[in-house]
Amino acid sequence: MWQSRIRLRLLLTALPLCLAVNRFSGQQQPGIAPPGKTDTYAEDEKGRKFREQHGELPAANFRIAGVDLMGREDPPAQAARRLGKIESAAPGDAGDYDELVCYRSSNPGENTRLFFGRGEMDFYFTLAAGAGPLKKGEFCRRSPSITRGIATQAGIHLGMSSQDIISALGLPTRRSRSTKAATEKLFWDFEMEKKTSAKDLAQILKSHPEQSEAEIREDYGTYWQSESIRAVFTNGQLTELTVDWVAAT
Repeated sequence: MWQSRIRLRLLLTALPLCLAVNRFSGQQQPGIAPPGKTDTYAEDEKGRKFREQHGELPAANFRIAGVDLMGREDPPAQAARRLGKIESAAPGDAGDYDELVCYRSSNPGENTRLFFGRGEMDFYFTLAAGAGPLKKGEFCRRSPSITRGIATQAGIHLGMSSQDIISALGLPTRRSRSTKAATEKLFWDFEMEKKTSAKDLAQILKSHPEQSEAEIREDYGTYWQSESIRAVFTNGQLTELTVDWVAAT
């Protein structure tokens, strides 16, 4: 999974944060969200550091085709009920607990694909005009629900321009371009600590009767929510969208 991350959770003051942005990216990139005092850093699977804005995106960005990444049921299971059962693939190493299912358009001439995945800690989907993360030999089920016009509940769909998506999501946290490949990538990375609901705490207490209510509140009273969106543009149009959501204590 592209967005496998290691949490650093270092709150940084404005001056060190600005220095860190320059250190890791060479210089402040144009057209990205300015650093904030409560921003944090994380590392990807290759050890590269990236900044996360403090906050969260509207929940509608994490819903597509009736599947909600923030729901209580795994996305592949939700997709099976909505779009049809399909044998899942395991794209990652055995220790990653990854599960991936793929659906594609049944319309002749359309190559739109929609993937739903579950990692060790995160849930994600990828909407792609093409193969996306599909590997050779992996099956992609055809579905009449998958069309070129399919969109997230927030209205993001293939073919949009980068400015369209910036208008919907705000300035990205980071961006990169390849003139040779005529591609541009925009990333929105967010993290924040949230309070666990009373309903969820009650459920955790029920599942762990060996712990007292005070211990449950101390261990599970808050959790960290991380959200990421990656948008890939080819010749100015959105060709791949990956949305990732993590909630962990």
